[in-house]
Amino acid sequence: MKKDSRFLIVNLTKRNPSATADGLLFKRIKNAILGTRYRLELLFMSPRDSQILNHRYRNKNKPANVLSFVLSQKEGQIVVCPECAVREASRYEQTKKNFIRFLFIHAILHLKGLRHGSTMEAEERRFCKRFLPPKASSAFSYGKKNISRNRYRNLSGQSDGRGKRRTV
Repeated sequence: MKKDSRFLIVNLTKRNPSATADGLLFKRIKNAILGTRYRLELLFMSPRDSQILNHRYRNKNKPANVLSFVLSQKEGQIVVCPECAVREASRYEQTKKNFIRFLFIHAILHLKGLRHGSTMEAEERRFCKRFLPPKASSAFSYGKKNISRNRYRNLSGQSDGRGKRRTV
């Protein structure tokens, strides 16, 4: 566990201690996108725990590679399943580390209020280019097949950026 008053990393997997090794990079990414005052918890969970959350908040009975939760206007939580990331990284011809970094950027952009689509993809490309190795930064794009997926949840009951209040 790495601790900071505005950024906390918790590894609950017991199998992937290396998942938290990028703590300083994760903090730099978080500060660049959300700012230094935003409080963020990054949790690494097992597939089973990820599946429980995914079922509870998205009604999908399978583990999610990443989930993001807005807790308030200046506080959020990101859940990453490293085992899911390992399985999916090969699809993008990426290492587990780079894929987890991409998932982190993707989730943070959801916390910032972006939805799947061209604006989201442009921001992903911009931040991947800034924070990932050159080969990795050009490899990621969720594309149209995932536009309908919504792994973002606003638990604060505030507006979701589209004028609607979301509660989970």
